[in-house]
Amino acid sequence: MAKKTAERVNKSEIIRNLAAANAGLGPKDLAGIVSKQLKQAITPMYISTVLSNAKKKAANGPTTPGRRGRKPAGSGQANLLTVATFAKENGGIGAVRSALDTLDQLAAV
Repeated sequence: MAKKTAERVNKSEIIRNLAAANAGLGPKDLAGIVSKQLKQAITPMYISTVLSNAKKKAANGPTTPGRRGRKPAGSGQANLLTVATFAKENGGIGAVRSALDTLDQLAAV
């Protein structure tokens, strides 16, 4: 049968709690206290990294999904009727097509 692992200690949580309780202490002092508590060497750089990451997460706030994009203006059927009316007023579909082709050629230059 497999051995049960001892309950793991969350070092980062301990560091954050100690920093909140002892706001005047620097990373070097906190490293000494945490090292004694955990009976494990903790560097001041590790303390600084944990506190910096906690500060970034607090500043960003909870992540929520962004807003959805705008819906296209008007419906497809309304746009089609507008185009049909435009074509009738301007000489039919053939004339509008040739005008669009000419516009396309001018835009390519």
